[in-house]
Amino acid sequence: MRQHKHIALAAVCALALTITGCANVPSSPETLAGLSGSYEVVDQAAPKALELTQIDVRFVRDKSGIAFANVRLTNGNYWQDFTYLNCGYPGDRIANSFAQSDKPGASEVIRCQVPQPRGPVMFIVRSLDGHPLSFGRGGGLISAIINKPVVSTTGMKIVLNWGPDTSAGFAVRRIPDAVPSPFGDVLPTAE
Repeated sequence: MRQHKHIALAAVCALALTITGCANVPSSPETLAGLSGSYEVVDQAAPKALELTQIDVRFVRDKSGIAFANVRLTNGNYWQDFTYLNCGYPGDRIANSFAQSDKPGASEVIRCQVPQPRGPVMFIVRSLDGHPLSFGRGGGLISAIINKPVVSTTGMKIVLNWGPDTSAGFAVRRIPDAVPSPFGDVLPTAE
């Protein structure tokens, strides 16, 4: 009897996480490979301490379909590396919010979560139908009034989100693959 209660509780928790959008669904290998790469930051809505010049992302997918990402955030000669252990499609509600479109197939969205409690959640969004992607710096109502939103004319954006009131958004342009990865050949891309 006790074992059945534990199984039922686990099933309810898994269902609640899926419904609330806390669980990622595995992304296709094509999506992961298409979004792996180096990106030049062309515009940003970020606090001064978080301004970046380049973002490098390499996805690796395991046999069960779960992907992790090695990410390097660069500002000139300074960089910080992150390893995100859980990357995938965040569900329609969250994806539509970040992509600013509820049309099926209009965007690709990947959410990556870090194991640390206060680490940034990363969203990579690519518009497939040409719709604009806009974003602003997090910080509540006053920040929204003072800071005007940034519109990505490249069809791609990357958002780092620490919570409801703290985020940084970056309009990015893919750097051609001829440029060597800062990670070297040590880290494979998605297969």
